[in-house]
Amino acid sequence: MGNDQSSQMSKPKMLDNSSYFPMAMQRVNSYNGPKRNASTTEPDENHPSLLLKTAYHGVWSMAYADGVSPIARVDQCHCLDEENNRLIIAYGCDEKGNALNDVWALDIKEMKWTNLRREAYGPRTGASSILMGRELFVFGGSRDRQYFADLHSINIDDGNIRPFDFPNCPSPRAFPIFFSCNDSFYLWGGYDGQTDDTVYRLDFHTKTWSSYPSQESGRPQAAHCFHKGKHYVYGSSKTHGLLVFDPDQNKFVGIETKGSEPPTDLMNTCLISADEFIFLVGGESTSKFMHIYALEVRRNWWFCFHIRPDGETFVVEDGIVNKMGLFMIPREFGATAVYDKAKRELISIMGSRLLTPVPVFTLAIGEALGLIHLRSDMLEIFNRDGGYQPL
Repeated sequence: MGNDQSSQMSKPKMLDNSSYFPMAMQRVNSYNGPKRNASTTEPDENHPSLLLKTAYHGVWSMAYADGVSPIARVDQCHCLDEENNRLIIAYGCDEKGNALNDVWALDIKEMKWTNLRREAYGPRTGASSILMGRELFVFGGSRDRQYFADLHSINIDDGNIRPFDFPNCPSPRAFPIFFSCNDSFYLWGGYDGQTDDTVYRLDFHTKTWSSYPSQESGRPQAAHCFHKGKHYVYGSSKTHGLLVFDPDQNKFVGIETKGSEPPTDLMNTCLISADEFIFLVGGESTSKFMHIYALEVRRNWWFCFHIRPDGETFVVEDGIVNKMGLFMIPREFGATAVYDKAKRELISIMGSRLLTPVPVFTLAIGEALGLIHLRSDMLEIFNRDGGYQPL
C-alpha cells in the first residue's frame, strides 16, 4: 500500500491523426513549482513553434473579483452552489505551508468575494467535501503531519458549523474521494502515509459507517466528479486511469478509454463535468505548462482540448506554443475548478501558483462544444452507415 501508487514517467506514444501526443509527466512534491524537464511537446530555442489553426478552441481569460479576497491557497475543499451561482471554498494551505481555517464564497455572476466564516472547524488542508441541501459536509484533511477523521458540516448561507460522530468511521486521512449516492455518503482512498483500498459507506438512516472490500487499489490523491448520474474517478494510479462507481456492488470499476488519455499517475488535478464531457485540468508534473484534456463520455474518448488566449487579459507569451503548434497554459495543481452552465465556461481559482491578488481564470467553451458535437454527430452517422467503403 502506498508504494504501488508511484509510477515511472509516462512515455509518449503514437496515436491516430485526430489525436495528439500526451505529455510526459511524473509527480513532484513541492508547492514551490515544478522544475523544467525535457518534453517531446514543449518548444526550445532550436524549435520555434507557430500557433496552429484548429477547427475549434476554447478562449482562456482572467479577471479579478470585487471585495476583499481570501488568502491565496492550495488544496482547499469546495462546492458549487448552483442555486445562487456561487463557488464555496474552505480550508487549504497558504504559500508558507500554514493550514487555513476560513470559508469564502465567490459570486460567479457578480464576480464578488464574501467571507462566510473566519474560524471554521480547525485549520486543515486536503479535506474533502460534499454539498447536501445548504450544508457543506467536510471529512478529514491534515495539518502538520496530523491526519483527521472528523465529519462536520458548514452551512453555506450563515456559516454555522455542526460536528458529527458516527460509529465505525474511516481512519484519519487527507484527499479521500468523498461523494453521496442513494441516501448515503461514500468515502474511498486518500492518504495518511499509506493508502486504504476499503470503500466506506455512511447510511443516512442508520447513522452508521459500514465498509466493503475493493478490487481497485486505493488512490492517494485522485480527482472525482459527478456526471450524468454516475461518479467518476481519475488519476493517482499506474493502472486504470478512469473508474466509475457501481452503487449496486459498492465498488469502483475500471473503464477502458481511447484517444489521448492523460497520464494516469497525475495527482492533485481537477475533474469537471461539463455538457456531455468530463474535463481534466492541471495536476502535478515536471512540466511547467499543460494541456487541458476532455473525455467524450459517450464514446469514452479522450482528446486534447484546444485553447487560445483572449488577446486582452492573456496573450500567447503568457503560455507556450508546443512543437505541434498547440497552445499550452501555465501548469496548476491543487486548484478548484467548476463549470458555469449559464456562461458555458470553466472557472478555476486558487492552486499551486498561489497568485496574489487571487485571479479568477475562465475558459469559454460554448462555441467549441457546438463544433465538437457536430464532429461527433457526423462521425456517428459515418460509422452507422458502415464507415469507409473502398471502391
